Amino acid sequence: MTTVLHAFIIGLSLIVAIGAQNVFIIREGLRGGYVYSAGLISALCDCLLIATGIVLVSRISQRIEWFDDVLRIGAVCFLLYYAGNAFFNALRKAPVGWAQAEAAQGQVPGSRKRTIGLAFAFALVNPHVYLDTFVVLGGMGAAREGMERVLFWLGASLASFVWFMGTGLLSRRLAPVLQSERSGRLLDGAIGTIVLVLAGHLLMGVWEK
Repeated sequence: MTTVLHAFIIGLSLIVAIGAQNVFIIREGLRGGYVYSAGLISALCDCLLIATGIVLVSRISQRIEWFDDVLRIGAVCFLLYYAGNAFFNALRKAPVGWAQAEAAQGQVPGSRKRTIGLAFAFALVNPHVYLDTFVVLGGMGAAREGMERVLFWLGASLASFVWFMGTGLLSRRLAPVLQSERSGRLLDGAIGTIVLVLAGHLLMGVWEK
């Protein structure tokens, strides 16, 4: 359970950051669209990408001894950038993130086919998704052995399901709260802190080797 919880917290800290995919899910909820279809597709894509990342990284690491260290350093650099961006958003004066979604309330929802197509696009045509799932989660999952890898994948995947489905379900309540300046600052500050701690943890792993 410790492994599952650890992976869940890491996965959630990466996915909660305000971005186009999250705004898309909330917009669908606000205008009464096919939000559950969009959330399910987003979560399933994350599950597949995380599993693929863990498998690929573990196989490459078995053949190339230094690959794991290079991947860890790359993950640290990405997480430091990620944390810095979150802290920047927390400190800037303008309200952040979810305000973009408010305009969707009252709009006519698109077709299911269009919503599904957009969900796949936001889930797969996004460089940050691959950095999250392959470099960070894939690398951390591959560093574990046997059943621990499965449990890590389970925890990280569960974070995606909880976030995307929960966001869709609570979109009408979340949008007015998260679009406020104070809530946005607190959220970004918390994300930045968690990601910074994670980067330090990975860096210590490189030094210990």
